[in-house]
Amino acid sequence: MAVRIERYVGSDLTGTDGATNRVLTISNIGLTSDENFSVYVQGIILSLNTDYTIVHANTGTAITFLNNIFNDSYIIVNFEEAIQSSSVVYCTASDVGSFINNTFSSTTDPTTTEVESFIAENEDYIDSQTNHAWRSRTITEETHHLDKPAYQLRDGIQVFLNHRKIRTFSAASGDKLEVWNGSTWEDYIASRVEGRNNDFWVDYQLGIIFLKAYALFLPRNFGVRVTYRYGETSVPGDIKKACKLLTAVNLTEGDDRSILFPEGTSNIPLSDKARRWTEEAEKIIERHRETIVGGL
Repeated sequence: MAVRIERYVGSDLTGTDGATNRVLTISNIGLTSDENFSVYVQGIILSLNTDYTIVHANTGTAITFLNNIFNDSYIIVNFEEAIQSSSVVYCTASDVGSFINNTFSSTTDPTTTEVESFIAENEDYIDSQTNHAWRSRTITEETHHLDKPAYQLRDGIQVFLNHRKIRTFSAASGDKLEVWNGSTWEDYIASRVEGRNNDFWVDYQLGIIFLKAYALFLPRNFGVRVTYRYGETSVPGDIKKACKLLTAVNLTEGDDRSILFPEGTSNIPLSDKARRWTEEAEKIIERHRETIVGGL
């Protein structure tokens, strides 16, 4: 839960100066509750259901003041809101906290949000180093050129993408398969039919596109550009561990974060721990490193 304190004046409420049942909508972005919720007017704490009522919501919780509220009244609202779900995938701030025997919240140093920022950076690093992903990633206009007329295989001209585990092509998701027809880029996803016996088909597991386009009707420099999504749908344990290790190393940096790491009885200097964690993470990343394989 995140703790919030907000300040208002009576003129921020609906209704007229000095009226009853005026409504204040607060700026929460997570679900509020009666617990740890308090309202003050002119420094006096109000009583729920006697002085005000409340309708809790994920955003825009509404407080109705049952007594007269004047436009120049000072109002303070203290509340807690549920922390929004994080977009990080490979590990969470809680995972990192468990690893280093610590906890994070909106009031700790670093905060949960700051730890998640480190995690997001490490996810990008892992993806770039392995040339793979364990989440959905988008590649925009990856371009392939066949500088000589490719001979027609029975299954079609092969275009080897730079990634495997391709998500099923969908125009609604922004995917494009554009072929240069000599004057413009034609999007096969929008204009052609996918299927092994149709205009094109895709080995989504290996990342290979087969185009049923004949060289006779194509320019000599046959260009294809593809916008697509790729990535595994689950995170293996060792990738999760690598992300935790790298994030723990991030937490050793800064002015003085040593207080975050209880030494216990190990007596291992924090700098040595960081070095070992980095080496272990890099070994995991190396095991998952992929090589781009080209074709015709």
